[in-house]
Amino acid sequence: MTFLDDGLDEMAARAYHGLPLRIAATLGVAGLSTLLLPWRISIVWALAQVTLEVAAGFITRRQFLGYKASPGLRSLHLLTIVIGCGLWTVLCGLLWTSGTPEAAACAMILWLAVIFFAQNNAYQSTTGFLFGAGIPAWGMLTLMIAGPNPMHLTLLPVIGMALIALGFVGDGVMRSLAIRRRFEETQSKLVASEAQYRMLADNITDVLWLNRFDGSRIYISPSVTRALGYSPEEVFGDNFSMVHPQDADRVRLEFETLAISGNEGTIECRMVHKDGRVIWTETHVDVVPDADGGHRPMLISVTRNIDARKELESQLVEARHRAEEAAASKADFLANMTHELRTPLNAIVGFSGILKDSQRLAAEDARHAHLINEASDSLLVLVNSVLDFSKLEAGGIELEDRAFDPRVMADSAVALMHEQARAKGLELRVEVSGDVLPMIGDEARLRQVLLNFLSNAVKFTA
Repeated sequence: MTFLDDGLDEMAARAYHGLPLRIAATLGVAGLSTLLLPWRISIVWALAQVTLEVAAGFITRRQFLGYKASPGLRSLHLLTIVIGCGLWTVLCGLLWTSGTPEAAACAMILWLAVIFFAQNNAYQSTTGFLFGAGIPAWGMLTLMIAGPNPMHLTLLPVIGMALIALGFVGDGVMRSLAIRRRFEETQSKLVASEAQYRMLADNITDVLWLNRFDGSRIYISPSVTRALGYSPEEVFGDNFSMVHPQDADRVRLEFETLAISGNEGTIECRMVHKDGRVIWTETHVDVVPDADGGHRPMLISVTRNIDARKELESQLVEARHRAEEAAASKADFLANMTHELRTPLNAIVGFSGILKDSQRLAAEDARHAHLINEASDSLLVLVNSVLDFSKLEAGGIELEDRAFDPRVMADSAVALMHEQARAKGLELRVEVSGDVLPMIGDEARLRQVLLNFLSNAVKFTA
C-alpha cells in the first residue's frame, strides 16, 4: 500500500525519540492555558493528550528499534497522528473563541507551531504530513472563517496572514518532499548497484580480498568458501593462515614489497584447502585509493585456482623429457646404423678403386668401374652425413680442413650426373676460365652440396 508508505516508519521512529519533549510541551501548554480557559478543560485536554502520547510510544517503539512495521501498525500510528493533531486543533479553537485577545494570540501561535512542527517531522511521508499538518491547518482556517467571532475582529488580514504563512509552509513541505524523493531514488539506485556488485562478488569463482597496508583485512568475498573451504569469518583475522608453510615467508615478503613500492604484481603460491588438499593459486595484487577518499591506499587482491595450469605445465615438461629421450634414441639409432653401413661401403669403395685402375679392363669397362667408385664414394659421404647429423644434434660435428682441387671436385660431380643428363637429352659439362687454385676446406661436404644442386637441376630441366 503506497498510502501507508515506508516513510511512516521513519516518522514513527522520530516520534518515539521526541516523546519526552512532547509530553513536557503538553504539560506546559496545559498549565498556561489554565490562565485563559477553565482549569477543568485544560486538565481534561492534558490527560487526553498525555494518554495519547503514551499509547503512541508503545505503537512506535518497534520502528524506533529499526524494524519494519506492518500495515496495521502503521495505521495505528497514523491514527495517533490524526487524534493528536485534532486535540491540538480543538485547543486552538477553544482559545480562538474564548473572547480574549491573549487567547486568540495563543491560538495562532499554537496553530503555527503545530504546522511547523509537522513540517519538520513529517517530511518523510506525504500521508503523514497530510494528516499531521494539512488537515489541521485547514480545519483551523475554516474555524476562523465560519466559527464564532466574539471579539468582532477584522478577520481579513488575520486570515490573509495565516494563508501566507500556510503558503510558506506548503512551499517548504513541497521542497522537503521533493528532496526526500530524490534521496530515495538515489538510495534505491545505490542499493541496486550494491546488490549487483554483491551478486558478482558472491558468485565469481575468484576470491576478492581488500586489505589495508598494515595487513588488516577489510573484505573477503564469499567465494573463498567454494575455492578453499573456509568461511570469510574463519580467515578474516589472519592474512597468511591458508598459505602453505613452505611458501608463507616468501609470500609475506612479496606482499610487503608490493605495498611499499605501490606497484601491481602477481604472486604464485600453494594454499592449503580446509580439507587438507594443497592447491596452486595465482594472486594479482594492485594498489587502489582509499574508499573513503583519504590518503591511505589499500591493496586489492584477486586469487584464482591454477591447479589445471600447473598440471598442464607438468605434462608439457614431461612431454619435453620424452621428446628429448626419443631424439637421443634416434641419434643413437642413426649412429649405429651408419657405422654398420660404412663397413660394406668401405669395401665397395676400396675394391672399385682397385678395379678402375686395372690395366686389363677395356676403356668402357674402366669408365664404368670409375663411376662405381665415384658413386660408392658419394654414398659413403651421404652415410657420413647422416652420422654427422646425429653428431650435429649432439653438438659434436667437426668440419675437415684440408687442401683440395675444386676442378677435380666439379669434374667428379658432373661425371656422376652425366648419364642422368644424357638420358633427358641435356648437356652437362664443366667450363673453366683461367687457372683454378687449390682450396682449403671440407671437400666431401662441398661435393655433396654440389651434387644436390646438380641433381635438382637435371630433375627440373626439360
